Order: sequence, then structure tokens, then C-alpha cells
Amino acid sequence: SPFLPDGSVGIDTELHPSPWIHDESLIRRHFIPAFGPLRLDEIDVPRCREFRRALVDAGLSGKTISNVVGLLHKAFSDAVEEGLIERNPVLRASNRRLRLSRRQRLTADPLTPDEIQRFLSHVPDFFRDLYSVWFQVGWRSSEIVAIRFGWLNFGRQTILLQRARIPRWGGVEAEPKTGRRVVDCSYAPGIFRVLERIRDRQASVSEEDFVFVDHEGRPFSQEWLNKRVWKPTLSRAGIRERGQYSTRDTFITLSLSAGEEPGWLR
Repeated sequence: SPFLPDGSVGIDTELHPSPWIHDESLIRRHFIPAFGPLRLDEIDVPRCREFRRALVDAGLSGKTISNVVGLLHKAFSDAVEEGLIERNPVLRASNRRLRLSRRQRLTADPLTPDEIQRFLSHVPDFFRDLYSVWFQVGWRSSEIVAIRFGWLNFGRQTILLQRARIPRWGGVEAEPKTGRRVVDCSYAPGIFRVLERIRDRQASVSEEDFVFVDHEGRPFSQEWLNKRVWKPTLSRAGIRERGQYSTRDTFITLSLSAGEEPGWLR
């Protein structure tokens, strides 16, 4: 676990908090109900096939099923390596199915420039600054909601991205997946014009104050934003529904189309 006994996040842990929380959820929701009372040697290939069929019958998406079965395969691989069982009862999908699955997961779903403008014109005023910046930086949702005023250098137009924020578990914060980094935002002057406007609206701000907050002054939850703001705005703007991660897809696609080097996109 990346979490220390006091609830804080360790440094340079083997697993990032985000996948750890995700895997813990899969274990609690799927593995324990299905296999909890059984010994390892009682879990065979037919039982694992039955488990997979139950996931399909429950109406889970192909990606979710792939994640669940993949984690189960990894768990039994560890058991084999440790000599607890002789063979892994979780059969892997064929190479063709794996290739198709990867292709589906890697398919981006960006918005067009026209759709971006339609989205921003239909999003409620309170959230327009957030999404205006988000489309221009293309960060992960856990990163955009974590920005603090102390990370902003208004003179150089740079942001020192130090941590990402996960809404679950009371708002866990850890190093971003691609590490701490200084982001030069001078390529789009509009980013800091928005940030300056947000700062100037505040009576006073401290270095640890979050830039993007809700009506109660609390940092946003990306899951709440996706459900209550992102999807309703897409509907009002007449834009086909897709996940909020499309803000990142959009930034990457438009940047590559403009001739930016792939290594610049993180």
C-alpha cells in the first residue's frame, strides 16, 4: 500500500495511490464476494470462467471486465510465483482479443474547436474559468483540481504542478502520475489571464488555497464535475456524450495537429 499508518502517502512507493484505490475497490466489490470463502486450490478454471460470465451478465462494460479479470490473473500469477498454487486458473484472452481491447482503450474521443466553443458558451458561468483553462492545458482531472495559488508564477506564466488530488478517501493527494513538473503556459496567454481574474476576485489568497473551488470554497471533485457539470453541458450544447477525460484527448489531438512534438505532451 502507498498509504502510511497515519493516512499520508509515502514517497516513491511501488504503486501510485490512484491504481491502488482502484484495485482495492475491485477486490472488495468483486473478488471477495465471489472467492472470499474459498481456498486457493478450490478456485479452478471453470469457476473463473463462471466468474467472468457473471460479470458479463451483470452488464459491466468490456473495459471494466478486462480490468477485473486482468487484476485477478495478476493475483494468481503472484500466487504461482510464491509456490502457493501450481498453475494460474485465470485464462488470458487471446492475443487478438487483447489487441482489440487495447485498440478500444487507446481510441481518443476529442472535441472539435467548434465543439469547445459551444461547450464553453453553454457551461454555467461559475465553471467556465475552470473548463477554459482545462481545455488549454489538457491535464488529468486529478491535476487540474489540485492547483494551488502558491504554485502559480504570474511573472513567468508557469505552474509548478506538485500534486494530484483523488476525491475518494477524503481527497488523497500524491505526486502526479508523470511526476512533479514546471508547466510553461506562455504558449496560451489566455490561461494566466483567467488565473489572474480568479486571483483578483478573492479578497485575499494564501499559497495553499486551491484555485478552483466550489460554492463552499472546497476543491472540486472531478467525479462530481463529470456527473453534474460536464455531461449536462454536453447535452445542452448538442454535443455527443463522452467522458470528461476528453478534455485531455482534445488538447493532445489539437496540439499534434498544430505540429507540436509528442514529447512535449505529458
